[in-house]
Amino acid sequence: MALMLADAQKRGYLPVIIDAEGAWDKDFVTRWGIDPSNVLKIETLWVDDIMPELAKFIEGYKEGNEWVKFENMAIAIDSIGALDSKKVIRDGVDKNDVKADQGRLQKDIKRMLKMIVSLTKFNNSVAFSAGHFYGNPTGYGEPEALGGGKYYRLSADTIVSLKKSPIYEHPGEKKDKRGKVLGNKITAATLKNRKYPPFQEAVVEIDYKKGVNADAGLIEVASDIGLIQQSGAWYTCEPLGIKAQGQPKLLAELEKIDKQLFYSKIEEHLKTTGYSTVNKELELQEELNENTKTEESDDIPGPEQEKKVETTTKKKPGRPKTKGK
Repeated sequence: MALMLADAQKRGYLPVIIDAEGAWDKDFVTRWGIDPSNVLKIETLWVDDIMPELAKFIEGYKEGNEWVKFENMAIAIDSIGALDSKKVIRDGVDKNDVKADQGRLQKDIKRMLKMIVSLTKFNNSVAFSAGHFYGNPTGYGEPEALGGGKYYRLSADTIVSLKKSPIYEHPGEKKDKRGKVLGNKITAATLKNRKYPPFQEAVVEIDYKKGVNADAGLIEVASDIGLIQQSGAWYTCEPLGIKAQGQPKLLAELEKIDKQLFYSKIEEHLKTTGYSTVNKELELQEELNENTKTEESDDIPGPEQEKKVETTTKKKPGRPKTKGK
């Protein structure tokens, strides 16, 4: 998200950072290429404090005799999961009993998101946010749900799922012999996209010392299109005259040659075919998730059903007992 803000700033947008986690200090934004002298920052986790600031952006300000709108903003929320309702806490302090949220927070988040959507639609602005996945506590196998309420999913043009796994020194070995963690592999998949088919997937590998691996995911693509043949642990690339055991050795062999031929063959195939990186399992999982939610909502009884259930489950009075002679 920081890189997107940095890119937006270069394009003339004003970064507006809603920092609910206290992570966006001057050193952090500078490291990611953001000019901290040209940033607006709202540093709070209370939705109640964020909405009045957003209202000022929507309303604009008066300059002389003219009313000026805030435009060309790049709004970043970090994160939806860190937001809270001040009123819930305040009520708990006054009554000496902090109760669990009864849906108020999601309603407040919905109101806040509606204001941000308004700014993106009518004030020539863009918005990004970080959210969290929460596993289903019931344990019945429902796919992970995105926190922040239903409107969070509905309001976004694009939702990208990012899942991280470690890169080990010896990835092919057993658990206790894999060695040190060298970096992270991040699998990015679009769960929703209004401008392009969803469920596309890409892999980003970040080495702690070498940085981003530009070839991450290309071996899988080359295997899918037949440029590389795999038999067990062996990889063969006939056009380049390469045969190697294990993916790390294959990558090492590719480093020794001019990879332009390798890249050009992949690019040629992508341009002339309908190759897609759609994750079918993810697509089915999302469909299952939506169907589960629909079934659950259909099972919720209305007032008449509740009344009927209540009356039909009452026990009938038995005959009065009589004393024997």
